[in-house]
Amino acid sequence: MRSPAVRFALFVGLVIAGLFAAHRLGLVELLTDGGLQARIAGLRDHWWTPLALLGLFVVTGCVPLPATAVVLTGGAVYGPVFGSGLNWLGCMLAALAGFLLARALGRDFVVKILGARRSASLEGLVAQHGFWTMVRARMMTPLAVANYGGGLGGMRVAPFLLSSMLGMTLPIAMYSYVGHLLATATGGGDSTRMLRNVSLAVLAMLAMSMVGPILRWWRRRRVGDGD
Repeated sequence: MRSPAVRFALFVGLVIAGLFAAHRLGLVELLTDGGLQARIAGLRDHWWTPLALLGLFVVTGCVPLPATAVVLTGGAVYGPVFGSGLNWLGCMLAALAGFLLARALGRDFVVKILGARRSASLEGLVAQHGFWTMVRARMMTPLAVANYGGGLGGMRVAPFLLSSMLGMTLPIAMYSYVGHLLATATGGGDSTRMLRNVSLAVLAMLAMSMVGPILRWWRRRRVGDGD
């Protein structure tokens, strides 16, 4: 499988096969109809259940399936603290798995299609702007799609993981907390508290998404003042 085109075709084939298998096995319906929480809650006392949840995260990192349902389930079943930690670990493992899959099977094909000169230009853009772009993408883009973008776009592993960590930590904590409250809500007080805390988390995510553009503006201004 030395040909970049063959490896890229294998990458696309694996993604399509994963989606087909997920549909045939009922995983898509499980993630979209709310049944996952009941399944995991029923197996909570087994030692291997957190490992199964982590494995499910890895699947959603390699195949474009809704990871939000898994995060909500982790928060609902394991609470806002342990659930957030478990969800964060799962999302990071999923990010690394999807990134390595896309880079191993698709990156060379992208380089071949673009050519050496354009590939070098793309790598320069990724090195300059990719970090904060990935931070923002983690707040708005499906898990697998951002993984593919990082792997195909030529990001290095360390910046990819660090930007993913920064971009996913707040959303994961927020969705884990929402999942916990949805599972334990008893009245209007819980709803008000959830709305307040989620609003604060959204504002914090918006503020974090602006860090990159603000830093670039500040650097350009310093360069301009220096001239």
